[in-house]
Amino acid sequence: MRTRLLVVISSLAFVAAACAGSGNPEDYDQTVQDNFIEGCVASGSDDDTEAQAGLVAVCECAYAEISTTISYAEFKEFDDTLRENIDAAFPDQFSQIFADCIRNAS
Repeated sequence: MRTRLLVVISSLAFVAAACAGSGNPEDYDQTVQDNFIEGCVASGSDDDTEAQAGLVAVCECAYAEISTTISYAEFKEFDDTLRENIDAAFPDQFSQIFADCIRNAS
């Protein structure tokens, strides 16, 4: 399961591209949360039920940490950057959050 969860980090570009996908929110809200988790899970989707459950836990953990430690403006800026360049570098702070969540889920 840990290996499958690590795939999430390599495909995180799809997460941010889906994060604020609906409307034009000005802060973290339920729509942003739903889009983030949906995009995160889709980026690492797996038919393995155990892996899928772990992936949901990682994505929920990551959203909780991101929404409390990274300003929405910074989050949105990264989302906008990825919309313009899907190959943009993933900020270290985001990567660390996902790595911590993966470690905690294992």
